[in-house]
Amino acid sequence: MQRKLLSDLDSPRIRFNWGYHDAAMDVREGWKIRDMSAHFDRNYAAGYVEGVKDAREGAYEGNSERAWIRADLGDVQSEFEHRLALQEAKRAARRKIRTGAARRKVRTA
Repeated sequence: MQRKLLSDLDSPRIRFNWGYHDAAMDVREGWKIRDMSAHFDRNYAAGYVEGVKDAREGAYEGNSERAWIRADLGDVQSEFEHRLALQEAKRAARRKIRTGAARRKVRTA
């Protein structure tokens, strides 16, 4: 049985939106602005940075659509897709190592 690979929460747009509104609240409440340079979710972090900018400039309107377009992240993979791509790259590297080892055994035999 195959389960659904991507849920709505895997959407880069949704996670960007969360970061955007969290940042606007942090600015509005006077809370410390968090450092997003090493955040595990690139989409959330990009939304947070854009939300801080908009809130500080008074451009926050409660909608992250303009910030999403401005950030130009429409082609960013979801973290799930990114993990799948990394797993596939690791598998390919292991296959290459195994085939290389098999070739060396054949040559020496």
